[in-house]
Formats: sequence, structure tokens, C-alpha cells
Amino acid sequence: MRKRAGLTLAVALAAGVLAGCSGGSNGAGDSNGTNGANDAGGSNAADAGSGNKPSGKTTTIDFWQLDGTGTQDFYVTLIKQFEQAHPDIKVKMANIPEDGFFEKLNAAFAAGKGPDMWGGWYSPDEFERGYIAPLDEFIARDDYDMNKYFQPATALRLKGTDGHYYGLPRDMSNAVIYYNKDLFDKYGVPYPTPDWTLDDFRDAAKKITHADEGIYGTDLFASDFNAITGNPIIWNMGSDVASDDGKKVKGFVDSPQMIKLFQYAQTLSKEGVSAPSSVMQTAGDQGPFSAGKIGMSLGFLWGYNDIKKASFKAGAVGFPKEEGSTGNFAWTEEVSWYMNNKSEKKDATWAFMKYLSSPEVGKQAIDTRFMWGPPMPSVWEEKGLEQDELLKVFLEQAKLPTKAPSYDRNRTWNEVASMFSQAYTDVVNPVDGKSYKDPAEVLPKTADEMQAKIDELLAGQ
Repeated sequence: MRKRAGLTLAVALAAGVLAGCSGGSNGAGDSNGTNGANDAGGSNAADAGSGNKPSGKTTTIDFWQLDGTGTQDFYVTLIKQFEQAHPDIKVKMANIPEDGFFEKLNAAFAAGKGPDMWGGWYSPDEFERGYIAPLDEFIARDDYDMNKYFQPATALRLKGTDGHYYGLPRDMSNAVIYYNKDLFDKYGVPYPTPDWTLDDFRDAAKKITHADEGIYGTDLFASDFNAITGNPIIWNMGSDVASDDGKKVKGFVDSPQMIKLFQYAQTLSKEGVSAPSSVMQTAGDQGPFSAGKIGMSLGFLWGYNDIKKASFKAGAVGFPKEEGSTGNFAWTEEVSWYMNNKSEKKDATWAFMKYLSSPEVGKQAIDTRFMWGPPMPSVWEEKGLEQDELLKVFLEQAKLPTKAPSYDRNRTWNEVASMFSQAYTDVVNPVDGKSYKDPAEVLPKTADEMQAKIDELLAGQ
């Protein structure tokens, strides 16, 4: 589970989009779909540089994004507001499904084209390829304060190894444990507390599980992402999945702490408290937790609206730790905006990037069905989000130290992730009647195989 994307907007990727990409002449043109848009959140575009005088020449920038259908009206409204504040800039938007989005981008860039601006996420070593524009010139020119965003998360995601920024954050999302208060009440289990331990988690999961009723304690160990790469538990155990630069997994994937975490996950699986694949796959579009089948679930801010619509009372809490653990990390992610290094319209693109990453748009995102969590703590506090029982936990987590997830450190992770996933399946969720494997035997071999592949890939760069 990464970021959710939905179906295409009516403005889908087409040959005409590629034909109008950066590198061509500046042309006049209307923004796609802005006619008749609902003005969701007002027309405040102060941070967009309102007051710019028309130059008599219109610059059209191409903008690609991969968000679901529920966000498209909001984007149309934002573009309309931006264009009103910048009469000499038009934004041509294309919505492309997440599946295939980056492939289409890469194909366009390989052809010397590509949009002027797009949304997405990358590991910092991707910036070394040169097609994403560094932003330091614009940041310095405008005395633009990057510290207004959640840090260090923003620097971890958007700074290259050269120290330059390569994007602006659209949002902030981190991970928590959502829990079903109704199930806790039904089975007489005390609610989790911020200082709970892995033993407390296991005990609660066992008490909530009633397989004969289709109720399971947790889905936290349903996959390697849920259990490890999508939360901070292994960090708080004093270990990691990889080195900070993502180039070393030997000594991490096979560390004593990782073996211990795999053993813990295997125990919960053997005890029957982890939701089986049959439940995970058939509980509906919003997942088994939203369907009321799971007591405790891995939760992200991107799923906040689904949880608010659930038919039960939900709570949120930080992650359980080992008894005596001194680690205090949170897992934080961002979707960000990037600029094409070959764009001939960088000034106009920078203006639009600043606008979409501004406090004003962040406030509108909150007011418009909570489209996303703003990347600025000041906006959270100004809007009083700490008064919301769920959102206050996300805000607390966002202020903790964090690391980049393993897949956001080096792009080689994409080539070895399946090896790690297979190891997790063999140890925790064996299929086709296979027996559980010993993590102390599996993980050293997996670490060797992963490291050999990473070394091969790095040598070929």
C-alpha cells in the first residue's frame, strides 16, 4: 500500500498532452476543465503572488497528477484560483492513474518531453539522473522558507545527495495504529495507551480475535509493508531495514532485531490473531478495518476520511514498542511536486508549485473534505486539528524524529523488495500449506541475495 490513486479524469493522457509538453513554444490555452468549477474553499490565492500584472503574453504549463477521481474538482478549483491571480499563466492538467503513471512519465522524458510539473515521490538518488530540476535558485531568489514544512521529513524526501532541494511537498501523512473502539468495548479490552508495548499489542489482539464471528485482532502483520517498511517498529527496536543511503541491507535485514520482529509476527500468525488473506481480500473497497472486521490496523492520514465514515467509533495511537525501548521514531511520508529540468517555463512552473504548496491551499485542503494533510505544522495548529481525536495523534507523530522509508532511500530497493517480501511470506504467512520457516535461517540468506543484487545495480550505474 503506497498512496491511493483512482481512475482517470476525463482529461486523460493522450497524444495531445505529449505534443504540448515542455520544450515547445509558449502558447495560449485554457486550463482543462476549469469552466463551471465549484469554488470549494474560496478564492484566496495570496501565496500565489496575486497582483501580478499581465505581461500580454500567456504561458501555458503542463501539469500531470495521479490522484483519485475524488480530488479532481478540487484541483480544478485551485487551478482556477491560480489563473485568476496570474492572468498570464494557464495550467493544462492531466490526471493519470497511479498504475502506469511513472512509466508514462519516464517514456515522455526519454523522448525529450514530459510535463513542466508533476506530482509523485522519489528516492533522493533519482535526482542524480538530471531530469528533475533543482530548486535552490528559486528558493534563494524568493527567500523561500523550507523550514515552514514538517522537518526533517521534507529534507529527507526532497534533498538530493548534493544538498539541493528538488521538490516542494504537497502534503504530509504518517502512520498510526487505528483501533475499533466498539470491538474493544464489546470484548472488554482496555484502549491502547501511548506507552503500550508489543506484549500489550499481542494481548489485546488475542482478546479481540473471535474467528467464528469473522473478527481478528489485527492486520498489522498481513504483509512486510504493514509490519516493517510502513511503520517505525523496527526503528524503535534499534535497527533498520537498510543503511541510511539504502545501499546496504546486510547487517540490517539479518540483524538480531529483525529476526526478533519476524519471530513476533510469526507468533501472532500462528495464534490466529492476524487477519488471513481471505479476509484481507474480500472485506470491501475500504478494507477489513473499515468494514469492522479488525480490532487494530495500520493507518495512514490518506485514509482519514474512510475511517471517519466507518460505522463504528475509531481511535488512534502511536506504535507499540519493546519493553524498555528508548526509540521514539515516527513514520512520515509526503507526496511532492517536481519541475522538469528541460522546461522552458520554469518561472511560471515555480509560481504554480509555490501556490500548491502554500498555507492557503493547505487550509483549503482541510476545509474541502480533508483532501490531504497540509505539510506545514502551522496550518494544522491554526486550523485546530489537534482538537480532533484522530488527527491529534497524527500531529503528535509528525513532530517526532523520523527516517525515510527503505524504499525512499535508494531506487535499488525496487529491484530487491520482492526478495524481502518473499522472506516475510515464508516466515510469517506461508501459502499453499507450506510450513513456517525459521527467520534465523531465512533472513541471512535473504540479506546476502539482496545485497548482491544491490551491489550489482550500483556497479552498473
